[in-house]
Amino acid sequence: MTGFVFIRCSLSKCSLSAVLGVGQQVYCQTWLVKNLIYRKKYVLSVNVPLHGAKSGSGCGTRSNTAANAADGENSMTRKLLWHTHDLRLHDHAVLARLSSEDALLPVYCFDPEQLKPIAFANDTPTFPKLGALRLQFLVSHLQALREAYQQRGQNLILRIGNPAEILPELTVQFAADEVWTPEEVTSEELSTQSRVREALQRLAQPVKLHTFSAALLLDPQDLPFAIRQLPRSFTGFRKKVEARGDFLMPLPAPEHLPPVRLAPAQQPIAQGDLPTPEHFGWTAPSRDDRTAFPFEGGEASALAHLRQYVWDDQHLSSYKETRNGLIGVTYSSKLSPWLAAGALSARQVYAEVKAFEAEVQANDSTYWLIFELLWRDYFRLVAAQHGTAIFQQGGIQHREMHYANPAGAFERWIQGQTDNAFVNACMHELRLTGYLSNRGRQNAASYLCHDLRVDWRWGAAWFEHCLLDYDPCSNWGNWMYIAGVGNGGPNRRFDVQSQADFYDPQGAFQRLWNA
Repeated sequence: MTGFVFIRCSLSKCSLSAVLGVGQQVYCQTWLVKNLIYRKKYVLSVNVPLHGAKSGSGCGTRSNTAANAADGENSMTRKLLWHTHDLRLHDHAVLARLSSEDALLPVYCFDPEQLKPIAFANDTPTFPKLGALRLQFLVSHLQALREAYQQRGQNLILRIGNPAEILPELTVQFAADEVWTPEEVTSEELSTQSRVREALQRLAQPVKLHTFSAALLLDPQDLPFAIRQLPRSFTGFRKKVEARGDFLMPLPAPEHLPPVRLAPAQQPIAQGDLPTPEHFGWTAPSRDDRTAFPFEGGEASALAHLRQYVWDDQHLSSYKETRNGLIGVTYSSKLSPWLAAGALSARQVYAEVKAFEAEVQANDSTYWLIFELLWRDYFRLVAAQHGTAIFQQGGIQHREMHYANPAGAFERWIQGQTDNAFVNACMHELRLTGYLSNRGRQNAASYLCHDLRVDWRWGAAWFEHCLLDYDPCSNWGNWMYIAGVGNGGPNRRFDVQSQADFYDPQGAFQRLWNA
């Protein structure tokens, strides 16, 4: 990431004096997991000036001089952190960096545009991009993040409205000299970010918007190729990045954070309300007892589940054998909802896996969880490479596609009223819980676009509405793959009945959800 120097070294051999300047801050760690200190990869994140900033200004290193102290309030460095898909404190390189600033304002802005209906042609139903289950899960992420900040003497400022209007207002109110936010790769998110950047530049005292990588396991600087040269197949990508060796380890959550620290003339900044379903006139959905994901959002919940899955129950050691299950909590890791929101870092998962391999065992299952993390990275890089093509009917292959879109077929698929009992069970689980196994997603998707001959993008949009682990890159990337317009060959049709016979041979899953 621009502005950080990542140094991989042996604890016993690295000479810090060779790489550090005077006054720079160093974030160092070993990994203590179940009494094991994990030393295979050691990472130092060193503060250096960003974007040419001089020492003592912007987000660069700051000298501790009497002159600076005498400057008083006017010399304070004041940073606004705009959270989006980075709803955590651990492994947050920019938050770790900003912890050395004079004043910090963490903000999350919920854009009501997400609740506007998506309208399709041919009299298909309309629904908002973000459904009630997703919204409720987001609220639990935000509540947990606010509590984590409050435990460190800070707070998460929440706002509901247009980010391009709200963020400049808060920037002025807080007198921020910089705004930081995670980088985006998909069109709508990039457009929002662009509007915010332009609005900040129109202020009487223009403020720069900085972006940083928060979603990847990989360090973008470690890629052995330019984005435009991203391999067309996941296998080609995986082999290239794995050849570079192990990946970066995560940073710990900062123990201390700078306060908001308003100047005497500044008005207090209200903390703001959570964007609950009730706020928008919706009824808060209740949890279905059959759900395979009975968890709350938030960083603490994510880390607790990661510890339970990997260490307490050691389900990691059989992940590859159980990952195609359909019923229950433990057949798969269930980490994706927290990863999608950024409440859990992919690098944190990687660190736990590597520690488990060192202390307990390394096998195909432990590798396979890292393999799945690389798929997440790959889909994000595909989105960065191809832009809006991932949302087009022809996908990144730009194929000419023809769908019959028969009247009523899409609605029957949504409601679980098709001629296939296995697909119906999948759609009931998705609609009622916001979760569905990977095996179920693949079969439901294949049935929609290959058997019902309905535009695959409609299905991708419905998954966007429902899924607690919705991530635009993974969701649309997987749908392209199934539709035959993404990474891979054109024929990705599943024999859904054969799949049902193999993965649900006794019909237990179908009975559970078709009751």
